[in-house]
Amino acid sequence: MGELHLDVVKNRMIREFKVEANFGKPRVSYRETLTAAAAGRGEFARALGTQQLWAEVVVRIEPNPGTRRAVAKSALSEGTVPQALLQGILESLVNSAEGGGLYGYPLIEVAITLESARYEDTGSAEIALNAAAGAAIRASLRHGSASVLEPIMRLEVRTPEEYLGAVMKNLGSRRATVEETRFTGTSVLVHGSVPLAEMFGYSTALRSLSQGRASFNLEPLDYRPVPESLVATFHQKL
Repeated sequence: MGELHLDVVKNRMIREFKVEANFGKPRVSYRETLTAAAAGRGEFARALGTQQLWAEVVVRIEPNPGTRRAVAKSALSEGTVPQALLQGILESLVNSAEGGGLYGYPLIEVAITLESARYEDTGSAEIALNAAAGAAIRASLRHGSASVLEPIMRLEVRTPEEYLGAVMKNLGSRRATVEETRFTGTSVLVHGSVPLAEMFGYSTALRSLSQGRASFNLEPLDYRPVPESLVATFHQKL
């Protein structure tokens, strides 16, 4: 739905249904990955009641293109850690990666290898190992080369021919890549891709550019690295 439709619904919620809601701008679902392998060590040491918990975990994270989720595997010798504890460590590694990387966005397209795990054999060894696993992930990211990925959308715009120039100029300002322009009678179909972050408010802009006669469709396509010129924006959030 266009921004105008959403604005009408918002006003109805407030005036007619008396809903006390918070409204804000949409937020982009960014992701993170690593461009080079990195290793990290995590340690957990804390007293829990009368028990002194301690564990140390060492991991290695490598780029794993084509996988939408982080995957974890063990390189430990058999018997180093009981199977029940090992499974818990691997799950903690994946959960930590999905919980947010260096900039707070979920990690994708990475493979995590558990290279070492040591712990004090107390009744709560699982707690210490899982906490150390999370710390090892964070240490790896600090030592590695993290890259922010942004969602890219497949774009189709249908516009009368007389507005094509204005539409193309506007798409260029939104970092769009135009792959095909096809003339069909008095209309023009423009196909390409564009970052989702640049498309908020596009419905209103396109309506203004074409006197309400153009339309567009978006659908998810891929995740791609954020341009270097915009990376500084994410560094400021650290």
